[in-house]
Amino acid sequence: MRKETDENKRLDKIVEKDEKTKRTLHGWQRYLAFTVAVILTLFTFATAFIGEQLPMIQRSLHVYCVLILVYFWYPGSKRAPRDRASVFDLICIAFSLFSVVYVLLNSGRYANRVPYTSPVYPIDMVLAVGLVILCLEAGRRTLGISITLIAGLFVVYAFWGKYLPGIFQYKGTTLKKFVEQIFMTTEGIFGSLTGMSATTLFSFIAFGAFLQATHADKYFMDICLALCGKKPGGPAKVSCLSSAMMGTISGSSIANVVTTGTLTIPIMKASGYKPEEAGAIETVASSGGQIMPPIMGTGAFILAEAVGVPYMTVVKVSIMPAIIYYLCLWFFIDAKAKKRGIKGMEVVPDVKKSLITGFPFFIPVITLFTLLVLNFAPFLGAISCTLLIFVIAELRKDTRINFKQFWLALESCAKGMTSITGVILCASIVISMINMTGLMMKSTQIILSISGGKLWLTILLCAVIAYILGMGLPISTCYVILSSLACAAMVKIGAPILCSHLMIFWFTQLAQITPPVCMTAFAGAAIAKAEPMKTGWNALTYGITFYVIPILFIYSNLITGSITQVLLISAVAIFALFFMVGGFEGYLLGKLSVVGKAVCFAIFIASMIATFSSTASSLRIILLAGSAAAALLMIILQLRGKKTATTE
Repeated sequence: MRKETDENKRLDKIVEKDEKTKRTLHGWQRYLAFTVAVILTLFTFATAFIGEQLPMIQRSLHVYCVLILVYFWYPGSKRAPRDRASVFDLICIAFSLFSVVYVLLNSGRYANRVPYTSPVYPIDMVLAVGLVILCLEAGRRTLGISITLIAGLFVVYAFWGKYLPGIFQYKGTTLKKFVEQIFMTTEGIFGSLTGMSATTLFSFIAFGAFLQATHADKYFMDICLALCGKKPGGPAKVSCLSSAMMGTISGSSIANVVTTGTLTIPIMKASGYKPEEAGAIETVASSGGQIMPPIMGTGAFILAEAVGVPYMTVVKVSIMPAIIYYLCLWFFIDAKAKKRGIKGMEVVPDVKKSLITGFPFFIPVITLFTLLVLNFAPFLGAISCTLLIFVIAELRKDTRINFKQFWLALESCAKGMTSITGVILCASIVISMINMTGLMMKSTQIILSISGGKLWLTILLCAVIAYILGMGLPISTCYVILSSLACAAMVKIGAPILCSHLMIFWFTQLAQITPPVCMTAFAGAAIAKAEPMKTGWNALTYGITFYVIPILFIYSNLITGSITQVLLISAVAIFALFFMVGGFEGYLLGKLSVVGKAVCFAIFIASMIATFSSTASSLRIILLAGSAAAALLMIILQLRGKKTATTE
């Protein structure tokens, strides 16, 4: 009993670290926080239909309103009051209120001034420095000290880079230029990343908030249980499928683990999976929600903005890789279940009933995807489908939300932006300083000099750096920093820019689930009551495709080819990963010997190389034919062995 209590405490601690448990406000503070959140949501919804406002209006209102919510809801320390904002928080809130009013009243001056030529007033400097401090502190409260230190170091570099030696030396900036860059132009905090956050990202967060408010996640889970529950390793397969669906609701891998894992992990353990296996499967399944279209993690929106392509382009090229990812996890689950004789669940919801009751909530998701395919603005499409969720919920008695719940749902849309905006604002500061100091060009030279201009070595460097950065930074921040510093080097070598960004985006996902620092795996381990490190190492095996599939982004036409090429490469990749799983698990229609495992890995490597666009056609045919022949021979031998064992 004591051990169980300790495990529950550990889970609470992990969840708190990820979501920074919010305050419980009362009185006028609760009403003011509610009012600010609802105003921001209604303003954002309105601009989706009437058109976006001037950048300084749309983005400044978004930034300051979210900052107010951060300082209301997130305590600054363990000793800070949990039922009200502290005096320091109220000062920050008052400064934000004054700033947003001042900026809105002077939006005309900011819009018409000539950057780096028009005068900068003392009040501008005060507002700029205050905003930077507020953003850094907001990042610390919502995501931890690491992101604040990273962004702060870039600011320090901008002022005192002249004291550094060699290629890293920078002449240093002035306060006036810093204020211009960070506050008075769209090159700083009010830049394109914030613009994306204030429109597209907000609309998708709202979409997820209304899905949760109407309890669509319950219907999604029932469908998954009905479809997969009775299959071998059923609970694990439910975890795989439900976590992919939860990716359309939650923007956090830990939130996915806590939401679906509390149901699937105990059932997995009861069915025969070891605790560390159950925790790892849920961890990897939940992490995949960040790369699963049509609604991917925060980093996907940042990626689209950084590359300069429509969000739908990122969605399109991510469909097949995401499917391959989950199929590979499915192979792991199935092989382990059959090797151990793990059966499915005896009682599951009725398939027909679950599909009938849950299908209405798929309509907004399908509609949103259709609108994106038809090149509707993602901002308008997501807001429209959010309202569609509300209409569908109101048509059914068991999903209907009352007047109070509706307004709380509006508030949750803005509150959902608080943790994400910490990433966006600190990332905006980092990118602004990188551009101002020319650090991107310097980092490109350094990476190319280390790799000698070799593409494979540059990819390896990116993978290693992503792993190291991922130990202390959120996925989105890790992606922003690494892509800003390394993608230019990748492009200079010859890799397509979208492929380079997407590769780094996938690399940064794996760092969150593997030791020594892997909070998502720790969350899964806490629920499974498993050893955290063992869970992490298992997650590394099941999630190895986070490193394997991105190689195809660069060396094959998986995301740049025609539909025929993409489907053919995907089929070969799935074939290759099936045998990779056989090699890892030592099972393919039966247990494998050491030689059998080696053959599986050989088939995997040969098939992967056969997909590379740089491989000569004749060699490609030889590799594929040899792999197919070896695979067929292995299957025949395994079936014969299985038949003989049955006869005996």
